[in-house]
Amino acid sequence: MFAIIRFVEGLLFAHAFLLASYILGASILWPRERADSSATAMMRVVCTMAFGISSYGLMLFVLGLAGFFTLPFMAVSFVAIVIAGGLVRKQSPFRLQYWRVRCADLAQCWDLPFLFAYYCMLGLAVVAVLPDPGSDAVLYHLAYAEDWARAGKLVVDPFLRYPFYASNYTLFFAALLAGHGGSFVNFLTWVGAFLTGFGVCASARAFLQTTLGYRWAAVAALALMFSVVLSPAFVHWLASAFIDVPLGAFALCSVLCLQLALIERDRRWLWAFAVTAGFLVGMKAAFLALLPVFVVAAFAAARTLRTGTRQVLGVLGLLCVCAMPWYARNLILAGDPFPPIGNIALYGDDAFMRKTEWDIIQQDLLTSRSAQAFVTLPVRAFMQATSHADFRDYGTSALIMLLFVPIVIVLLEWFFLGRYRADAAAVSALILAGFIGYWFGTSTFLRYGLLLTPTLAVCLAASVAPLLRNVPVRALTVLFALATIVPTPGSGVYLQQTYDRYKALPDYYTNEDAFLRVFEPGYVEEEFTAAVLRKYGIRGRVYAFGGGNFGASYYFRRNGLVNIGDWVGSGSYFRLAMAIDTHQAIQYFNDLHVGAVEIDNDALGGLGVPLKEQLLAAGFCALRVPGTQSQLLVRFRGPCRDLAAP
Repeated sequence: MFAIIRFVEGLLFAHAFLLASYILGASILWPRERADSSATAMMRVVCTMAFGISSYGLMLFVLGLAGFFTLPFMAVSFVAIVIAGGLVRKQSPFRLQYWRVRCADLAQCWDLPFLFAYYCMLGLAVVAVLPDPGSDAVLYHLAYAEDWARAGKLVVDPFLRYPFYASNYTLFFAALLAGHGGSFVNFLTWVGAFLTGFGVCASARAFLQTTLGYRWAAVAALALMFSVVLSPAFVHWLASAFIDVPLGAFALCSVLCLQLALIERDRRWLWAFAVTAGFLVGMKAAFLALLPVFVVAAFAAARTLRTGTRQVLGVLGLLCVCAMPWYARNLILAGDPFPPIGNIALYGDDAFMRKTEWDIIQQDLLTSRSAQAFVTLPVRAFMQATSHADFRDYGTSALIMLLFVPIVIVLLEWFFLGRYRADAAAVSALILAGFIGYWFGTSTFLRYGLLLTPTLAVCLAASVAPLLRNVPVRALTVLFALATIVPTPGSGVYLQQTYDRYKALPDYYTNEDAFLRVFEPGYVEEEFTAAVLRKYGIRGRVYAFGGGNFGASYYFRRNGLVNIGDWVGSGSYFRLAMAIDTHQAIQYFNDLHVGAVEIDNDALGGLGVPLKEQLLAAGFCALRVPGTQSQLLVRFRGPCRDLAAP
């Protein structure tokens, strides 16, 4: 019953979030005429929601920067944007007609295929029920969010891996935590999946129905949608606070805005593109590399629409302004707009991170980048998805094997048919090419590939649609689209295990604490540490050293503690290892204001043993964590015999 209640609560939250984003986006955007089809109407709704999320995300950044990152200010800013947008558009939100227009827009986009897609997306939401049991998202994204929510502003934590990270979507995690909604963070990931599913289905239908007809196009579009949202990699990363699914959603919505501008011959969608694409660039520090791609795509679309120079410059300027806040903040705080990892990659040096630390990280991230690896990339991604050297995931769908097809079709049309116009298919393929270059040039993990698979699906539909004008190919086209759903060989086992796991949710997910005690490495240590420090009033940061304690940052912060045990940064294990070797461990912890240290006895090749000896010699007191192999060493002012477990 607990799992079912949590599922219903999460869906209510997610739908409220989507509706609020639509209201905000629609209040800023212009009134529109009735769409030509339900597919185009759904494209508008998806883009309006993405635009609303992007606009409010940028407002959250301003609130965090100003120190007003609290629920009252968030609510007031939302209402102010809606009212101001309505007044500027001369559509007061205090009038009934204002809401009738928006309800009519939402009602217009629904038909039987979209209702079917909706219920399928509800089924996928089941994977968002469980709390994250200790992935990197818990160590970083949610730990950031917890710090911001508690501080009521954006703060730099020098003990996390990327202290100068561009983190637009994490702002929403922080806003949710500020409202004590930590149980629903995974449903924010599902929001990205929702936008992805409906964006792919709507765009594919809009293009395919021009040559295939309504029914055939609907089936083919649904197949393309399922090839994205049912791929093992998508399902795998939907169940956590990782932002790879939302990254793909906003990349897709950026493309859809340009498609709408070109399909409807409406330049105003270029402004929505600028905000949405700018928000995407601010979601991940390395996405600054995508900004030139978006600039070129926006310029090409604007020139096709015969947009005036002043308006083109305005769109490009807005794109850059929306993309730059995090990088400008980093420039002010650190004198450098790039994160440490970027400086080392570019220049081989950074004042914050050591080159030896980066080399070890790079060895973990490095994938094949030869010409042969590039040419065979689609086939290898499908057939060798579990390869630790390149892809490291459970699998993808056959859609990935068509990775280069939209680009090849556009190029062939350009060179052999003389179609040099930057139409929707060409502009979409241009952005897809940029995404492919980014993926191949950084790391080809399938998780990172979620950035481009939704865009690949809509590019495929846009480029293939004009070639399907002959009636006999309709059934063949639908069968071909259905074939794109086929998962990586062997990944069916993972999908079956996932299905069985969530089918049994009501039996084993009886409450959050019991689940985390079983499945979250280090959760017992986290709760024990928090209880000891509260009981004896011990202050200072906690350093979790190795083993199951490694993934504890968010859950420590939820207890009001800060865990700084990590592989890089000021709390680096590399530097700690050197301090232990030189018998300077106490000074190391004094510099970091550490009040307690958790040690896994088997951590890092036995380094935990000499560390414990040095701490005990310096006056730390030790407690064994019940039911684990870990010990807690604390700075206790009284005799150690007076220290007892709570």
